[in-house]
Amino acid sequence: MRTIAAALLLLSLSLPPPARGQEDTTFQSVEVKPGDTLWSISNKWLKDPTKWDQILKFNKLPSKDPTVALPGMTLRIPVHFIKESMRAAYLISMKNEVLFRRKQTVKWEAAKEKMMLFQGDTLRSLANASAVVEFLNKETLSINANSMAVIKPADKAYDIELTNGSIMASNAIIHTPGAVITPATKNARYMAAVRDDKTTVVAVFEGKASVKAAGKTATVDAGKGMEIALGEAPGAQVNIADLPDIGIRSAQIAEAAALLGWKPPDVKPLPTAAAQAPKAASMAEITQDVQKVRLGVPVSAYRVQISPAQDFSSIAFDKYFEPDVPFNPSTLALPPGSYWGRIALVDLLGSEGKFSVPKQYTVGGGKAAPRRRRR
Repeated sequence: MRTIAAALLLLSLSLPPPARGQEDTTFQSVEVKPGDTLWSISNKWLKDPTKWDQILKFNKLPSKDPTVALPGMTLRIPVHFIKESMRAAYLISMKNEVLFRRKQTVKWEAAKEKMMLFQGDTLRSLANASAVVEFLNKETLSINANSMAVIKPADKAYDIELTNGSIMASNAIIHTPGAVITPATKNARYMAAVRDDKTTVVAVFEGKASVKAAGKTATVDAGKGMEIALGEAPGAQVNIADLPDIGIRSAQIAEAAALLGWKPPDVKPLPTAAAQAPKAASMAEITQDVQKVRLGVPVSAYRVQISPAQDFSSIAFDKYFEPDVPFNPSTLALPPGSYWGRIALVDLLGSEGKFSVPKQYTVGGGKAAPRRRRR
């Protein structure tokens, strides 16, 4: 009997260990920061902080004492131990060229479907490209063409940080340079876009979304949208079709909706580029716009340009002003018509910065300004 028992024992030792479940073999990387201990990391990352000893099973550490500070390193923790709010995301599908960059690195690499994206990783879609990201809580978002977004930045309460371009979201919390968009109802579907001037545009297709900016909060209803200029509070909501360019066309909305698994919204076609220009302001308002551009910026001079053409191919007015000299548009003696204005600042070292985004103004009846004859 002893011989048989010994043989069985040897056989059991020679067999491979039982296969672990998928949860045990899926890991998330956690970066150790100065002063971190097993105990502090467990309190921050684990659903049950008392299971700090589980981290020891998958990582080679200099000490088993949970109160000893760890050296700089990256830990591997099974995903099923981690709080849902702290888990990574997956790139579940992509179209054409999509790149990714790991946190605190500068190298862009080609993304692959089913790859894991961790806190602080950046995803970038090139022309005619798109990607769909799913978080472990099943929240999803579609990153549209020519967009860049940071996935769940560390120590932040939002899911995605959109730096430029546009994304379609399904219940994900989005942070832009000037606003935070949060689902206000269950199964909310919405889009967020960031223009070149860092204006945030929100369009809601199902449910409601909450928009917070400059300390103020507003709700956007289904079929409505809103523009939020950088540094300003949310304004009034308007019909989606009345929004200026939001960086995405109706066909892209339908494609993103299909990828996210929800019915494409029944909205009117978004305006074409020719119909995107906002309503022209009175030329008198350019004085206020000059003050906004100059607000809080020390300058040695500022420059005002006015043109009858949006591309400034012809110039009706171009002049530098001393910082203490106010700009008075009533002295321009411009004929009635529609014009475009822009402002550039000259810093204290004499370097001239970029012009502001051109804005349309009217003089008199607002009809098209007369073209100048070529001599």
